[in-house]
Amino acid sequence: EASMAFIAMAREAYRKRRDLLLEGLSRIGLEAVRPSGAFYVLMDTSPFAPNEVEAAERLLMAGGGGGAGTDFAALCPLRPSFAPGGGELKKGPEGLAPAP
Repeated sequence: EASMAFIAMAREAYRKRRDLLLEGLSRIGLEAVRPSGAFYVLMDTSPFAPNEVEAAERLLMAGGGGGAGTDFAALCPLRPSFAPGGGELKKGPEGLAPAP
């Protein structure tokens, strides 16, 4: 029973983190695929980076983490992770905002 309570708590924490990341990306005009069972989102990086390497570098500079989507045969070039806590997720998306 204790393990089921932990699983429920962890699922809720990841759901909140996922929603926080998706809201932050949406706020700066970037689209991402809402995952139903992963701890990362798949997103189009073309508004702010010409390739997945530069996109991943921008993500790291913004305080986020993730990897190239093509590493997992994903159609989207970047997989930002929402495994970190909320503080990183709140500040990260703004660092990815396309230049005006």
